[in-house]
Amino acid sequence: VRADSRAYTVESRPDLNRRIVSGKIDLVPLASTKTSDAGDFRFDKLGQATVDLVAELAGRETVARFTADGEDVTLMMREVKPRRFKVTAGGKPVANAIVMYGRPLFTKSADDGTFELPILSSTPRLTVYHPDYAPFEANLQRDVPEVKLEGGTKLTGSVIGADGKPVPNLDVSAASWPLAKSGADGSFTIAHAPSGWRELSAQTK
Repeated sequence: VRADSRAYTVESRPDLNRRIVSGKIDLVPLASTKTSDAGDFRFDKLGQATVDLVAELAGRETVARFTADGEDVTLMMREVKPRRFKVTAGGKPVANAIVMYGRPLFTKSADDGTFELPILSSTPRLTVYHPDYAPFEANLQRDVPEVKLEGGTKLTGSVIGADGKPVPNLDVSAASWPLAKSGADGSFTIAHAPSGWRELSAQTK
């Protein structure tokens, strides 16, 4: 099959979360190509030790794989009918929610909260983000094609340096999600932290 193949820079999970929160999900590949009639493809001189490979073709499952530069890779793209899911909150549809269904695969929910994914898994692991709700990260239950967002937990506090003085303009993260920035007095408010958060951190970008 003649699929579109792309190679992307590998990003850490905190960097991916930062990208999602900023809304910058249109990634620029390091390289792209189309497979030959025999399904072969090749990337030369990517300049990075590891990359995320993505292969897409209408009517086939989208495949993403972490791989080392120079590695021989076989990608199995099975025939698939896109599966429809829905993002809701309080029983109402949520539009424009960012959905990550594999690194680095993104889409957004439509006005009616729905989105389609070219996947076969009946229990896909999804990350869903909308600024009015807490981030969602979980495997969906079998035959339950709905992502239910919640308000999460409100957190307030202050960032204080080792000298006892407030530290402004730092990203404050809950569970690796950068959801607030410290003010001039060091104070911050996270309106929708994940309910199961275990760690807060503050850092420059």
